[in-house]
Amino acid sequence: MGKRITHASKQGLLARDQQLLTGFPKRLAGVSILVNGTTYTAASAVAMFQARVTVATAVVTTKAAYQAAVKAADAEEIATAATVSGLVEAIYVAFGDDPAALADLGLVPRKKASMTPAQHLAASAKAKATRAARHTMGPKQKAAITGASVPAVATATPPVGAGPIVAPASMPGTAATQQK
Repeated sequence: MGKRITHASKQGLLARDQQLLTGFPKRLAGVSILVNGTTYTAASAVAMFQARVTVATAVVTTKAAYQAAVKAADAEEIATAATVSGLVEAIYVAFGDDPAALADLGLVPRKKASMTPAQHLAASAKAKATRAARHTMGPKQKAAITGASVPAVATATPPVGAGPIVAPASMPGTAATQQK
């Protein structure tokens, strides 16, 4: 097996092959070249290069057509998505859970969620535990909570005639330390 050619180099190879196709008969018209045990004349080399260019050009044009088709399909899907969704919902409404009718349309019956009584009890207990853990309340419980009135705090004022406040002697910069 030969080396795999990447997309980026295919365009370069196509350009090179086109140059070889036009230049080979111009410069090597009467020459025979031996490559890997095969002798190539100008005519056989031109035929080989022409086949390579034709196939590579077909790849480019086919890829462009594919990309255009994908773009058109995406645009059509986007434009009709809401309508298709509505039609599918209408089919489910019309046929309910009739598996034969839904199968004819390529749809499957919708599964209904069903819980056993034990599952209901477990879910209820879990929901209560979650509310307790998060301290969540309903609107009636929130309305029942009221704040207690806080008594007014009087500001502390020194009693009249108590005399001046004297700082302790151990504090630097006070009158007691400055007298020493």
